[in-house]
Amino acid sequence: MRDGKLVRAHGGLDALRKHDSKNIKSLSLGVQTAQIPQATQDITEAGLAGDMRYAADGDAIFKDRRAKLRCMKKLGYFDRDEVRG
Repeated sequence: MRDGKLVRAHGGLDALRKHDSKNIKSLSLGVQTAQIPQATQDITEAGLAGDMRYAADGDAIFKDRRAKLRCMKKLGYFDRDEVRG
């Protein structure tokens, strides 16, 4: 991905960095495929539907880093790897 031609074709490194933290996929907060409808209903009732969704394979997908932190806090989880500045 760091190939010079590819980077230039996509608007340079700044353009690539700009989208680094969008649509964050989490295997740990995912659910079984049979649980997706109930899990989707749960996040909707919790008011998190705009920040989080589930992929067809059950992986949790967060809109961005801020949404990920907000959802994890509301759901009672925490991320030890998240860097907070």
